[in-house]
Amino acid sequence: MRGVRGTAFDPFGRAEVRRVERALIGEYRALIEQALAGLSPESYGKAVTLAALPAVIRGYEDIKLRNVAKFREQAKAL
Repeated sequence: MRGVRGTAFDPFGRAEVRRVERALIGEYRALIEQALAGLSPESYGKAVTLAALPAVIRGYEDIKLRNVAKFREQAKAL
């Protein structure tokens, strides 16, 4: 069934968790690009903290969605 993953026939691809996971890739990339654009010795610590934030996103289904919310809050604070 691996050939079905990521296609229109993927039965789990439309789940909220999967949609959020796909959106997080672009979101994280944008955050890192923004951090790199303004990188300085003063902002280095925040950039490293921001780069480590995906480690917060763990768990399955509802737990993962709660952790995504924590990730977004922490990223916004930085």
